[in-house]
Amino acid sequence: MAIARQNAVEGILGPILSQASIRKTFDIREMQIRDQVMVENTGNKDRFSNAVLDCMFPKEKTPAELLHYTKMDGLRGIAASGELRLYPILKRISEGELDAFAITHRLDGYFKGPGGPYYVDLSEDLFYVSLARVGAANEPYMWNVFAEQGTGVRLKLRLTPKQADLRGIQYAQASRTLLNRINDALTWEKQPPFVPWTISRIGGFYLPSNLNVEDEVRLMMKRHKGGANPTQSDGQYDYWPVPIGVQNPVCMIEVTGIECGPNANRASVAVAIAGTALAGAAVI
Repeated sequence: MAIARQNAVEGILGPILSQASIRKTFDIREMQIRDQVMVENTGNKDRFSNAVLDCMFPKEKTPAELLHYTKMDGLRGIAASGELRLYPILKRISEGELDAFAITHRLDGYFKGPGGPYYVDLSEDLFYVSLARVGAANEPYMWNVFAEQGTGVRLKLRLTPKQADLRGIQYAQASRTLLNRINDALTWEKQPPFVPWTISRIGGFYLPSNLNVEDEVRLMMKRHKGGANPTQSDGQYDYWPVPIGVQNPVCMIEVTGIECGPNANRASVAVAIAGTALAGAAVI
């Protein structure tokens, strides 16, 4: 019976995975098919789970040239600390973070928990910084919303991720995601749904459709309970510091320029970075 079930699952998923060009990452012998759920063996190093994630949320080509919009206070903080801070998704939990993904993919367990919805707990351990693509059509919006009506700046960054994920946000659409197609097909054939080990990270790259004007790219790290914890606190939230211009295990970040907003004071920008880690960056 177990072999028959394996053959059935392989037959169901084969065409879907071939269409997504990830068929070779799927090995039915590495799957645990339980009554309620199907998961990948942990010894497989999440090979198939990561393939699903990469297909749904492609990684940015690296080194990536991206922008970070910020207010003048933000620039002063970055310059003084010499680091880019990744803050928890918890800060934006009321804006459709994680729950949009859970709703789309019918992850009912995300909305249950002893102290409240489980996705809120997850949001405390996913740290990110928002970035934008060079030459995007939404520049006026970005200057207005994220650089205080254009009085701030945008940092021109070159990023080479190591442990961190660097991916563009996917916004909710009417079309089904790859994970939807996989689990719809399994459910139709009365088989348990597949739950990738990477699912808690996947949700951090998925937002409601009304936010698609931002066309956001995220640099993200996950804090594992019981693992190394490099995070610090600003008194309100934990954050994950990533040094600028210094080799580190998370992501190499180089500032290649500082562009003043349309309403920024260039002299104030020069003063803000004088004598700091950003002092050598060209002010444009």
